[in-house]
Amino acid sequence: MDARQLHELEPAAEWRSADVAEPEAWTLRLSSADHAELEAALATAKRKSSDPLELGREDFPLGALAAKLDGIVDVLLNGRGFARIAALDAGRYSDDDLTLLYWGIGLHLGEPWAQNKYGHVLGDVTDQGKTVDDPTVRGNELGGIALDYHTDGSDLVGLL
Repeated sequence: MDARQLHELEPAAEWRSADVAEPEAWTLRLSSADHAELEAALATAKRKSSDPLELGREDFPLGALAAKLDGIVDVLLNGRGFARIAALDAGRYSDDDLTLLYWGIGLHLGEPWAQNKYGHVLGDVTDQGKTVDDPTVRGNELGGIALDYHTDGSDLVGLL
């Protein structure tokens, strides 16, 4: 192989324990002002629709938090490749509101992609009573078992 063809694809994605030893270094901790922006954006989005698929980035307007999320995008694409957004008080919100918040934040981080052959862009990781030998089962539908290490097919993966 020609040496000109060799190059590192993701040099920042070779994490070592020292790279993750200090969680605050890779955590965006939401401030009270960030929470207020999220509340206002949630209200704006809900006025348009309760269906996340009908909402675009413009329907979830953020001010200063949008700039912070742009910084996370840079870290995800050009830096270490992972980040955590912390201190969203999930207990304050219904499941539907959390879904909209997750969707809205995600729209500020990138474009949604289908996760499966059905075109689903959101999914819950919940025990749906399926078994490992069920040919239709996906890992997010099983409970009480450990999943093997795996990767999800996308540029970015978000979890709430």
